[in-house]
Amino acid sequence: MKHFKSILAIWGAISGLLVLVALVFFVYQFYFGNEVKINKATTNDVRFVLNWPGLGEKKIQSVLNSYESARSLTGDHLDVYEIQTSGISIDELQDTNTWTRGDKLNGILKEGVDLVNIFIHSDKFPWFPDEKTVISNQIYIYSWSILFHNKRATSAKIIFVKPSENKIYYASVKS
Repeated sequence: MKHFKSILAIWGAISGLLVLVALVFFVYQFYFGNEVKINKATTNDVRFVLNWPGLGEKKIQSVLNSYESARSLTGDHLDVYEIQTSGISIDELQDTNTWTRGDKLNGILKEGVDLVNIFIHSDKFPWFPDEKTVISNQIYIYSWSILFHNKRATSAKIIFVKPSENKIYYASVKS
């Protein structure tokens, strides 16, 4: 019985310390390390946007606009970038296994784009193409991921290319 009380006391101290560490971590994340970042992204921060579909980060000239929301405890967020490139040719966007023109959206990709459009246009990003432009023949779309919960898209990471302006737009949404 004597050792049992000592073991319980040690276990209680360790548990209390772990709870304290977790509490400090969450307080720091929500009050100090979790903030909205507007127009802070650098070309180094967004190079993955061109590398994922194989366009190459060397085409990045500048990040014209960026928005990175704070993260909720479950990871809900909205990140949006507008990137000026040195040029994206329509020939680079013709692989139908990789790219889909906005006016030819269907199925899962359409669900993901619809989710992005809901967030983009409710948060008012005037520099992001409007919904009509996104689903037109002016935009090519690449999906990195679209996740569903039941029958509803709840997360999407999508790249939009507007070759006529040499711009790439990226949106990452989790609701």
